Amino acid sequence: MTREIITLALESEGLKAGAQGFSIPEDRDATCLISTVGELFTIARVVAMELRDKVLFLGTAKHERFYFAYESVLGLRLMRPQDKERSAGFAR
Repeated sequence: MTREIITLALESEGLKAGAQGFSIPEDRDATCLISTVGELFTIARVVAMELRDKVLFLGTAKHERFYFAYESVLGLRLMRPQDKERSAGFAR
């Protein structure tokens, strides 16, 4: 993904960039799908995204910090609270 596509995706979800980039509110669930050489993985519980010139910074709820080239980002998943209630699986 490009910096512009990521920005459009986040803004289309109603998120606005601040001085330190995008902050993901506590009532939202954000996950990034990342592809690196020989590996495909997800970064879950993203709470902060900074779109820097050449790299994307991701901060998680566990205080993990990740930096990736934009071309390594395959996709973003953003869920609202009502979306979480309808996730796949068994319900009571």
